[in-house]
Amino acid sequence: MSETPNETAPSAEKPVQRGDAITLTVEKFADRGKGLARHASGLVVFVPQGVPGDRVRAKVTRRQKNFAEARPIELLDASTERVEPRCRYFGSCGGCDWQHVHYDEQARMKQQSVREALLHTGGVAKKDLAGTMQSIIAAERPYLYRNKMIFDFSAHRWLTPAEVESGEDFDTGFALGLHAPKSPHQVLDLKECHLQSRRSRRLVNRVRGFAKEQGWAPWNVKQKEGFLRHLVLREPEHTDDLMLRLVTSRHAPDRISAMADFLTDEAPAVTTFVHTFNDTPRPQAAQGGTHRTVFGEGVVREELGGLAFEIGPETFFQTNTRQAERLFAATREMAALHPGDHVYDLYCGLGALGSTKSATRAFGRGRSATVSLGASPRSTARPTRCWPTRRGRGCARASLSRSPGCAPSASST
Repeated sequence: MSETPNETAPSAEKPVQRGDAITLTVEKFADRGKGLARHASGLVVFVPQGVPGDRVRAKVTRRQKNFAEARPIELLDASTERVEPRCRYFGSCGGCDWQHVHYDEQARMKQQSVREALLHTGGVAKKDLAGTMQSIIAAERPYLYRNKMIFDFSAHRWLTPAEVESGEDFDTGFALGLHAPKSPHQVLDLKECHLQSRRSRRLVNRVRGFAKEQGWAPWNVKQKEGFLRHLVLREPEHTDDLMLRLVTSRHAPDRISAMADFLTDEAPAVTTFVHTFNDTPRPQAAQGGTHRTVFGEGVVREELGGLAFEIGPETFFQTNTRQAERLFAATREMAALHPGDHVYDLYCGLGALGSTKSATRAFGRGRSATVSLGASPRSTARPTRCWPTRRGRGCARASLSRSPGCAPSASST
């Protein structure tokens, strides 16, 4: 915040220009981690990480006909809704947008965003919306909740401002972590992440250390070469299973064997190790390729809605199990299903939502499987199998016939 933009802040009569320093008060939240403010001229200005109530001095970085974007360079007055981010990488990492905002305020903001979308984009009249939109069901646990994480290997390490200012000599040719915001190839070398469990965090650090000791090269997006592509962890909420999947650009049996030995000795919590070979030159190689189970069963087990599911390397499954349970319960209550009802669950993944004991039969069409809910406990496709638990009845029978018209939801990764 020491840089000096144009010293003369524009008046109401002078149009806002790129590079100007302006003082703004953030009025409300906008999308994609930005706050919305209005300049004295009436121009809408989007402020990254701006919180309603913030008064900031900001530098205009983008100017369009009807709006501008401005990066904060000084926080003059902080909003009462601001909190200290838990993660030291917040602001530099693209994984989280709102850690600096109290979670209750985040929930209120998201509900307001849905309401405005219905009104302004959906064309719903206010009188029709009043009394019908219920309160948001906020998560009980806003951290350490994800049952799946994809971490990227990169030969282009992105340094945080704190790392740059430390003066330390970092290895910028190796990173394992998440992308910097809006950057397809710059990756932060994360030593901590608060999205998955602490066990996951320790495992990421151990894998990084072992890979660097072995001299394995991370993927270079620009040159389209390197061995290591992605590290994918699946960690169910209700079982002790843990899948580690290593995605590489080529077959290397000796290296994969060495990784298996390392995991067996140093990370016994890993119950199954899957190797994925994917030689695509695209930056994202976590989906597709050829999977091989190195040890374990190649699946993890999770319980949801009275059913237990076997989840394979690429199976779509809700990434927040506890919140999915509450979402499904609310959906079933609102649907008011009766015995004999037929449920069609589209874009269903494993069909977890449609697999409800309230309906006699459910049909789902999704990327992971075509699911039919019946009385038989049999399964025909092991990577997407589910069976009844003691808490529920019924079973989903899964087959791997793809639905050509269906695509995964945006939360599938």
